[in-house]
Amino acid sequence: MQPYFEVYQQETAVPIFKNATPKTLRFPNGSLLTLRDYVYPMVGIYCYLNGYYDMDRKKLVNDYEYVEKISEAQCASVEWQNSDLSMQGMFVQYLHESEIFALPMAEKGISDVNQSLVDSLEAHFVVKCLLGRSHEAICDIPECAWRGCVTHVSRIDGTKDATETIVKYTSLNECPEL
Repeated sequence: MQPYFEVYQQETAVPIFKNATPKTLRFPNGSLLTLRDYVYPMVGIYCYLNGYYDMDRKKLVNDYEYVEKISEAQCASVEWQNSDLSMQGMFVQYLHESEIFALPMAEKGISDVNQSLVDSLEAHFVVKCLLGRSHEAICDIPECAWRGCVTHVSRIDGTKDATETIVKYTSLNECPEL
């Protein structure tokens, strides 16, 4: 897995600036995610929604069998509600959601993520499971581990207690080495 990341790191370097204003997103379930990736925020959201940021980063990058088991288990547990999913449809939907999502990313303060974005990223996951014959996350899981790590803090959101997940970035040397 390690050589993949050496190539990935060179090919997909995304400029994330240490002084970028953190953006906090509120999901339909009330959870909060704070990130600073304004170029590809959807990738960070995808990693978060699938739980990849909370997994053992070293194992995700160095243990292929571990990643394979996680991928198989996640694909087996997903509900195949949408039988008309296709790679083209997923791509069009993803681009559409990315365009819509640019507005909340530009807003000040906490922005709400609508359920259609969550559904779109779930469809993205399902299509990859279908294409990968239950090995969807073979690339996604380690990519998320390479991108960053997270910390969790409790905070008040309006009148409710909420857990905020704050993404830190490998490219900014904010995460332990892999």
